[in-house]
Amino acid sequence: MLGLKQVHHIAIIATDYAKSKAFYCDILGFTLMSEAYREERDSWKGDLALNGQYVIELFSFPFPPARPSRPEACGLRHLPSASMTWIAPSNIWKRTA
Repeated sequence: MLGLKQVHHIAIIATDYAKSKAFYCDILGFTLMSEAYREERDSWKGDLALNGQYVIELFSFPFPPARPSRPEACGLRHLPSASMTWIAPSNIWKRTA
């Protein structure tokens, strides 16, 4: 047994940084801890927290390669989360209007 206590954070590469940041912050309730534009990479990096705990490292890169889904690609398939209330998919987009 390794004695791991928790997952520290996950890294997500977004195709649209602004939309992804709005989704995580405005819809799901994450807070933006820090944000930096890295000119040499033409890339954004944001650190997002949930309930005060750093959880997501959000990146953007110009023209990231597509991740094939068929046949099934290696890597993270999904990352479940716990929530206090159910958000119906039809209501998520209503909040952004």
